[in-house]
Amino acid sequence: MKHNRIRIIWLLIALFSTLFVVPAGAENHREVKLGITQDERSLNLYTYNTGFPGLELVNLLYDPLFILDKGNKPIPWLVKEFTVSEDGKQYKMNLHDQILWQDGKPLTSEDVKFTYEYLLKYKKSRFITPAALVKTIQTPDPTTVIMELEKPEPDFFIQPLADLPILPKHIWSSG
Repeated sequence: MKHNRIRIIWLLIALFSTLFVVPAGAENHREVKLGITQDERSLNLYTYNTGFPGLELVNLLYDPLFILDKGNKPIPWLVKEFTVSEDGKQYKMNLHDQILWQDGKPLTSEDVKFTYEYLLKYKKSRFITPAALVKTIQTPDPTTVIMELEKPEPDFFIQPLADLPILPKHIWSSG
């Protein structure tokens, strides 16, 4: 299933990349057309249509901290390096320090903290239970995230770390 999802995402990326050839005289034209079978309304965590291609399209805009390989092994994505405490309750993650949002602002640990807090405040069923596993989130610096869980959770990498798309605080906090 994940292998098919990755294949679909790559196909969508290939499709999108062909859309960025700008014909002469159309430098200011910023419309992307994509053929899909249903209306996706807007592409955010709260308005996409459940299932395919909704979340796959959202994931083209927002990335999770980890991705899963075909064997469901977590691979750091936005995270450069991480450690998990021996008791399985604390996850310390260092983000890559040169990741930028589409508007050029940097991804920070505050974006990660904001995302988890936002999802608990404005409930989205798919992400509520996984986000609620986190007891506290500390952000000692712009690239460090420390998540403390109430109890060890074996699937924490799969959901939420490799599933929950991180939101840009500087955009989402104003609405």
